[in-house]
Amino acid sequence: SLRLLENPGNAFRLDRNNLVVNDSASVNFEQDSLMSIRLRAVDRSGGHIDKSFTIHVIDRNDPPSGLTLNPARIPENSPPGSVVGTLHTLNEDSGDSHQYRLIDGDGGNFVLDGKKIVVGKGAKLDFESRKKYTVTVRSTDEQGLYVTQALSISLVNINEKPHITPLNNLSISEDHPTDSLYIRLSDPETRASYLQLHILSSDTTLFRPSDMRDFGTGAERS
Repeated sequence: SLRLLENPGNAFRLDRNNLVVNDSASVNFEQDSLMSIRLRAVDRSGGHIDKSFTIHVIDRNDPPSGLTLNPARIPENSPPGSVVGTLHTLNEDSGDSHQYRLIDGDGGNFVLDGKKIVVGKGAKLDFESRKKYTVTVRSTDEQGLYVTQALSISLVNINEKPHITPLNNLSISEDHPTDSLYIRLSDPETRASYLQLHILSSDTTLFRPSDMRDFGTGAERS
C-alpha cells in the first residue's frame, strides 16, 4: 500500500495507486512551479520504503482578473483630449500584453486613446450637475481571454467666477438720476445671497461710485 508522508498544503491525495489533486487544492504555477511530496510503500510483511518526488506544475494562460484606472479623476470643464487616467490590467501572467476596447464611454463623454481614457469631443463635465461618471472597458490578452469591468471617474470641483447680467443690455432714462438698473447675480458654488456687489465706474464724472447704492439680496439686485 501507499501512504503520503509529506503533502505540503494538502494539495494531493491518493486514489488507490493514483496521485490526484485534492478538490479544494489550488495548484498555481505563479505561486509554486515545483511541489515536493514524500511517499511510503508498505508490503504485506510491514516492510517499507520512503521516497521523495518533485512535481512540476506546467504553466498555462490565465485570464485577466481585473482592471484599474489611475488616477480616474479630472477637473471639471476639462477640454477634449484631457487625460483622465491610464489603464492597467490585473493578470497572474505578468508577461502578458493586453489590448483595450471601450465598451461604453458614458454617452461619448470619454474615449479610449491607447491605454488612456481621455475626455471626448463635446463633453461638458460640470461638477455642479454631476460628480461621477462610469466607463466600461474590456481588456483582452494575447490568447483571447478577456475581462470586462466598469470603472468610476470622479470630477474635481474648480472654483468658477460669479456671473452678473451684462450691463450693456440695460439702460436708464436721461434726466432721471434716481432710476435703477436691475441685474442678476449667480455663481455655481456660492449661494447668491452670499455674493458681494461692488460698484465701479468707467466715467466717474457721470457716475460717481460714492453716489450710487446697491439694493436687494440674493440673485436679484438693483
